[in-house]
Amino acid sequence: MWFMEAFDSKPDTSLFFEMLAQFRALSLFYQEIHWANQGELFYQDHRLAERLYNEVFDVLDSIAEKGIGVTNDRSFVMTIPHLARVTEILKQYPHEGDTASLFAGALSFESTLGDLLDGWFQVIKPAGINDFLGQLADEGLQRVYLLRGRLSAVPGGVQAATEMALRRAAGFRNKA
Repeated sequence: MWFMEAFDSKPDTSLFFEMLAQFRALSLFYQEIHWANQGELFYQDHRLAERLYNEVFDVLDSIAEKGIGVTNDRSFVMTIPHLARVTEILKQYPHEGDTASLFAGALSFESTLGDLLDGWFQVIKPAGINDFLGQLADEGLQRVYLLRGRLSAVPGGVQAATEMALRRAAGFRNKA
């Protein structure tokens, strides 16, 4: 993929553009769940989605600042091309169904993002960037833990979400 080339000295802006787009899309996805959820677990789901979108939103600033600091280039944060990429990403995930289905989609999204972070970690050489990617991955694992806990309240929820993530990952790898 165009943003997964090996970086011997420092990553160019394409990596930070993609990271920013992925995390912005994830934040918006969680915010959508926050607004659209309903059912018996409304309050718990509303609070969980709010927590998740706020956590991911905070990551956006770190990505932008790290990217500008490393590349000395602000072009990757420009809104219009960035939002076009965010839209492409969001189209890959379900936006209909009950709240559990949306959380299953979020788990699939987190799984894909974890794979991307792992791929970037493998090709990026500077330790400071690898540490940053490792931190993002660790925070993602915490969100996955929360999502799996929520989905365990639904019969077959975690299994369905895992199957969705595997199908999604297979399709993602076929496009690479």
